[in-house]
Amino acid sequence: KKKKKKKGDEDLLSSDPDPVVVVEQEPEPEPAPEPPPVPVPEVPAVDPFAGLSKSQRKKLEKKLKEDAAAKEKEDAAAKEKEDAELKKLEE
Repeated sequence: KKKKKKKGDEDLLSSDPDPVVVVEQEPEPEPAPEPPPVPVPEVPAVDPFAGLSKSQRKKLEKKLKEDAAAKEKEDAAAKEKEDAELKKLEE
């Protein structure tokens, strides 16, 4: 079904909008420099183990530990490669 337009709706749409009034604003004083943010340790928003059985939890913990170990190895390898490249550039 199509909605019937009310008489008041047409008047609202066709009426000219109010003229825009430009108000000169004073320049805002510069805010004081903020201290550097303190690094906050990241806390998982959701418990990854919520609702899991004991066996599922153990499997997930093992997988997460393996993933973390693999990531550490990758990071170490990338750092070694980067250090080697920097050393080459220095020579």
